[in-house]
Amino acid sequence: MTPQHGGTNGPGMNGGAGRSVAGAARSGSPAAGAPSPEQLVEMSVKHAELLAAQGRFGDALEALNPGLTYDPNHPHLLHTRAWLLINLWRLDEARVTLERLLGAHPDLHGSRRLLSITLMRQGLYPQAEREIDICLANDPSDPFHQLQRARVLIAAVPERRDKRKLKRAARRHIDQALAFAAGNPAVFEEATRALWSLGRVREALDIAKRGLAEAPQDAGLLALHADLVTANTPTSGGDTIHQDAVHAVEMGKLLAAEPQHREARTALFQQLWFRSMVRIDAPIYLTAVAALGLIFGFAGGTADPGGVALWWAVAGVFGGVQWLRFWAVSNNVPRGFRRSIAGSRPVDVARRWGERAVSILLVVAGVFAFVLALTWRDAVAVRWVVVLLCLLVLLSFACSLAWQLGYVSRARKFEGKPTDRDAVVRLAAHRRGLAALVVVRCLGAAGLWILFFVTYAVAGFAQSRDDVSAVVLLATSGMVLSPLIGWFVTWVAEQRARRELDAAVTVDVKAPALWSPALGAVVAAGLLITLIGGVAAVPMTPNQHDAIGQYAVKAPRVGDDADNGGRGNDGESCSGTKAARLACQLRKLQERPQVEVPEIEPLDLPDIPEVTEIPVMPPLG
Repeated sequence: MTPQHGGTNGPGMNGGAGRSVAGAARSGSPAAGAPSPEQLVEMSVKHAELLAAQGRFGDALEALNPGLTYDPNHPHLLHTRAWLLINLWRLDEARVTLERLLGAHPDLHGSRRLLSITLMRQGLYPQAEREIDICLANDPSDPFHQLQRARVLIAAVPERRDKRKLKRAARRHIDQALAFAAGNPAVFEEATRALWSLGRVREALDIAKRGLAEAPQDAGLLALHADLVTANTPTSGGDTIHQDAVHAVEMGKLLAAEPQHREARTALFQQLWFRSMVRIDAPIYLTAVAALGLIFGFAGGTADPGGVALWWAVAGVFGGVQWLRFWAVSNNVPRGFRRSIAGSRPVDVARRWGERAVSILLVVAGVFAFVLALTWRDAVAVRWVVVLLCLLVLLSFACSLAWQLGYVSRARKFEGKPTDRDAVVRLAAHRRGLAALVVVRCLGAAGLWILFFVTYAVAGFAQSRDDVSAVVLLATSGMVLSPLIGWFVTWVAEQRARRELDAAVTVDVKAPALWSPALGAVVAAGLLITLIGGVAAVPMTPNQHDAIGQYAVKAPRVGDDADNGGRGNDGESCSGTKAARLACQLRKLQERPQVEVPEIEPLDLPDIPEVTEIPVMPPLG
């Protein structure tokens, strides 16, 4: 997670108002009879603040209408309306409202700070600096003015060359704000966010702890502390299992303290949903990895149990890692929360039973394939193991697809209304995450095909079981197609939410490029054709491998005892002292079966005449 810029710190008109605006409402009821004009204004503001404290900013804006109907120029009403518009990201309306208010009351520096926040969110940094400088000139001891000055400097860093100078200046303003904090948790929260924006994670965590010491039950500080503890947790070699567990623990604590905390619910939902997706998708490609053991285990007319066991063990190790990642998160989440995410609809129940069936049958298939290579060695039975693996891949793909299709409804349940700005931002972030996952899965599918061809070549092209390619076809297409379909579902939900969003709301998250859905459709079509081809390649009918009948036992390597590492042909090793090893090897040589050499008939060679006289050569001269 990343810190959020430009918090408004409540609708206080002169700074120093806390974020818990509901706490500003005083007890009591209006006098009997019709309320006076001032009472009507006060009631409208209180009602709006109570709704805003619950995160219902749209309803809070409507709650101001009775007061605005009576006095459309009341400064308190206009200030509160501008604050609500900023939280709704209706920045143009907020700017117009604040300029109108400051035109009539230029001494309302709390409202001027809101104008600086509005201009900063619109990217107008020089104007935002000018407005907040006026506030600081009037009251340099206001911590919220100091923090807003720091936020403007931080926001302007990417567009300025003197980045280090701006960061140092921002840090000075943060320190001055903390000096004037006087135990206000809102100051500690905004200072923590500003330090996090500067990349000072450890220092931000220290400030959050200081704030929690002053206000242990402050929801905003608790959420920030959870995020900072997670960000500050070290990872080992890119392994984030411990970091995920820490984040789940911290968010679980926050959710236990405040069950309706929206940020905690959203963070836990996103984390648990992603880990569940990875766990559900794992059998799709792990089944293909395990199927490579059939290529090694049944090659060249012989059966080798070691080849089957090796590849099933590799698949089991990777599957165990994915389960541990899921367990590290889910074990720290309340059981009721997990059940709510899993769902209780008939399709959810069917998906859970499908996941269990895949896990059990995958283990059964591995044990059966090993026993088959060890004892039975029947070629037809091997083909049916391949068929079972294909069916398991299809069942895993169906479970994964059901999980992807249920994301939007689950997100609506855990994250609030589907048409507010925050929902659009979250849908866009989820869409980008799925797009990155599709790219990674494409690379993984390519790697799986490379592994298949390497294994196929090592085992021998002419002698290996090529029907295992059906499993690889189904796995590589399914592992990419499932998140790609999830991307399309999220994209459609995001587009619908953007259309239903108020046109005045500013969304600083770009919509996907126009070519993205077209490219996704082309890739999905290719993957769907590949999936259909994999289904057609499932070896349901007898093939050429059935003609093998029964595989032979793989013979041991031929060679002397030195080549066999001190082992004889019977597999018994010779150990002990050097003399004992030599005696053992001599005994094995004597025990080897004697090979009868056929008798060779004598050859009938002609007689060579005897030379009796050697001629004398004449001299050369």
